Amino acid sequence: TEPGAGTAGGSVPQSFADSGSAGTSPDSVNLDSKIEDIIYRVAVAEGFFVAGSRPARNNNPGDLEEAGDLGVDSGGYGVFSSASQSSPYVGTGWDAARNQWRLIFTGASKYYSPDWTWAQIAQSYDRGGDWQNWLNNVGLDGTQVVNDWLNS
Repeated sequence: TEPGAGTAGGSVPQSFADSGSAGTSPDSVNLDSKIEDIIYRVAVAEGFFVAGSRPARNNNPGDLEEAGDLGVDSGGYGVFSSASQSSPYVGTGWDAARNQWRLIFTGASKYYSPDWTWAQIAQSYDRGGDWQNWLNNVGLDGTQVVNDWLNS
């Protein structure tokens, strides 16, 4: 998956550098807080904190399927030069995850919409067929619309 992929595989290209039409978003302080919340949840769901996992090896907490600052691995997942394993979460891998989710939350992503439910996000994000497990690991209500969560 793009910003989260433990078991990706599908045809929709996903990129932390994608861009689409600009949308509306909640206030910037709340948005930044929600971005920090989701990138941590996704990193957990993707197995970033598991020693030896692909996201950990690649410094890619979102398991993004897009070139990192060091390129991609043999599976097409981004490889980044840094991503801390403890708070504060800093590094190029975390920055890429933040950028991806900012695009999603503001309606600027070409592949995702803040008008989707979390289940729709999960199905597109984890295209490997285990999206329900991904959603459970992220810990959000699949029926909730992302914009509603952002404004909660």
